[in-house]
Amino acid sequence: MGDQDYIDAEASWAKFEIPVKGLKAESKLRGETDPVRVSKDGMKVPPLFELGTEFVQPIAGDDAGLAEAFAFPGNLHETVSVERPMRVEISPHPDRVLNAKAIVPVLTDGEFFYLAGPPVDQGEHTEFRQGKVTYSLNITQIPDVEAAPPSQEVEARISGFRSLKLGFFKIVGIPTSLTGLRYPELKRGRVEYRSIKENELATGRVAMLVHGFLSETSWLASALKKLLMDSGYEHVVTFDYETITTEINETSMDLVTALQRAGVQANSQRIDVIAHSMGSLVSRSLVSSQSQLPGAIRRILLMGPPNAGTPIAYSVDGAVRLVSALINLKLGPVPVGPVLRFLADWVDNGLDDLQPNSKFITKLNTGLENQTTPITVVAGNATARTDLHPLITRILGKTAKAFYGGENDLVVPVESMTAIANLAGDSVTVVSSDSNHFSYLNPDSDSLPVVEEWIRQGDKNA
Repeated sequence: MGDQDYIDAEASWAKFEIPVKGLKAESKLRGETDPVRVSKDGMKVPPLFELGTEFVQPIAGDDAGLAEAFAFPGNLHETVSVERPMRVEISPHPDRVLNAKAIVPVLTDGEFFYLAGPPVDQGEHTEFRQGKVTYSLNITQIPDVEAAPPSQEVEARISGFRSLKLGFFKIVGIPTSLTGLRYPELKRGRVEYRSIKENELATGRVAMLVHGFLSETSWLASALKKLLMDSGYEHVVTFDYETITTEINETSMDLVTALQRAGVQANSQRIDVIAHSMGSLVSRSLVSSQSQLPGAIRRILLMGPPNAGTPIAYSVDGAVRLVSALINLKLGPVPVGPVLRFLADWVDNGLDDLQPNSKFITKLNTGLENQTTPITVVAGNATARTDLHPLITRILGKTAKAFYGGENDLVVPVESMTAIANLAGDSVTVVSSDSNHFSYLNPDSDSLPVVEEWIRQGDKNA
């Protein structure tokens, strides 16, 4: 403290150093006696966190089930950044952070929730003072609410709420998640898995489901397994993998090893693959010019594939921006387990391979003119779907179309999804969709019938 570019504030068990130098309202804020105050309403739990209340919980005030929240002006996006964060120290009562493995800062504008900056774990940036533990956090991302004002309907519901509220959540446990090649089994509305025995896939048609970044295959199995079995596949298997710290090339090699152990041989042409997002790159490696299991894959369907990378992987705090979108979702390809593991570990290099022109992307796209495996790309163009547009615009500070330089599914540009069509020629079919990156298999999406028809055609092509 003492930095003239910052002002100090204190409320309840939190202290703030707020960067205001250059802010239009700088002089006003410097004259405020309480630029930050405790919100009387508290903060609700973000939708994704509601799916894992035994693992992530609000650091509560007087209202059970709500996080104690701190309100401050909504225009701080003008001065807060990774280079100039809002520095926060919190010293809640020890009972409120009991069993905490990590502390996660979350903002809300009354309509959406946002990851406000990197979480801190127990022992990292913490001190013990007068019988209390003090956590030091950096707030690096403030949404630009004015970039996408709420609709009249939403504004009436949130009563013209214009300040932002900051709350804190503690991660007290991480859901167990196994990786590898497995059989999914649908039991009482849930997906359970069993291991694949050695040589169990040596014969018969195989459908393989592969998830994307910060996801798992349960949503794919729930949506597609019954149709796959009804369409004549003898085996429906899933491949789950760690997406945060493991390079895609290493993941691809693990998949090849698992398939070989299960009895899949080169040139057997028995596996059809359905993949989403980052899983598309894992799957494409099986049919690339460098494949260690050539000819094993018969055909591939890719949903929202970052075939030429995605600019959000370039951006500073790209992971913060992505998680801000994810915590507002409660269905589709966003299970709570992988997100909590990411928040608890916070190794912010999981997006490196997804950067345009990364070494992995460049190598994967080499020799595509010799690629003959049929690939169908389902390319979502979400410009017609407005439900998540205000959220993405506030996170990025501009519209998704402006950020990505063209049409996109909110995470991947259409130009990237379709890039391989220009390189691989007739072996690639592109199907346009109105879906966003998180809704390709939603019941009301126009892409689900495309996927279902692709599955049914598999029996005709066998």
